[in-house]
Amino acid sequence: MLFRSLDPLTPMASQKGWIRVAAGQYDFLKSLGCGMCVEIRGSGKGSGLTPVTGVKKAIVHDLCGACEKGEIS
Repeated sequence: MLFRSLDPLTPMASQKGWIRVAAGQYDFLKSLGCGMCVEIRGSGKGSGLTPVTGVKKAIVHDLCGACEKGEIS
């Protein structure tokens, strides 16, 4: 996977309960998606060390080169 981090982050990125995510190229929109606030609904099933359970608020701050349209990591 390819990740690119852009700083400084919006203050929302450090708010309690918010998580930071990486979006695929389609959703990252050539960096226009950086800083976008999104709501994620997860069942707790999936890959990764910490699959999302319930509803989480997140901020897009990275580009995920392996993610498809609508996917985040």
